[in-house]
Amino acid sequence: MLISSKNKNGKIILGLLSYTYDDEKANLSEMSSLLESYREDPNFDILLYKNDESENFIGLICIEKNTLESQNEDTPSSTTIIVHRIAVVPSFRDEGIGYKMYELLRKQHPNATVIGAMNTVDILAKWSTKYNQSL
Repeated sequence: MLISSKNKNGKIILGLLSYTYDDEKANLSEMSSLLESYREDPNFDILLYKNDESENFIGLICIEKNTLESQNEDTPSSTTIIVHRIAVVPSFRDEGIGYKMYELLRKQHPNATVIGAMNTVDILAKWSTKYNQSL
């Protein structure tokens, strides 16, 4: 289950965000500032993942959603989702949790283009290929 958690679960989000930094660079004030900037921007969302076997959140995706409204009523608007950060609790890594979060994100936004930011582009390209092959 992928749950929007932009304005709640702050400690959980900070804990998961810490996995998106190199160990030496994880800094509470920097992560808190990042969380606050995500909360202030209406285009950003923080999604937490909980699977059926766990009562705890074990993954996080930070996204930016941009919608380009069509100037022509014959052309639909288009939405692009940029994945900025992805985190999975270390004890759940290599179990396909990251891909499952991507799959759920695609189901929530079936007509959106989903791309990765600089630090997530490679993993998103891999997941996109896998997802498109499963269709």
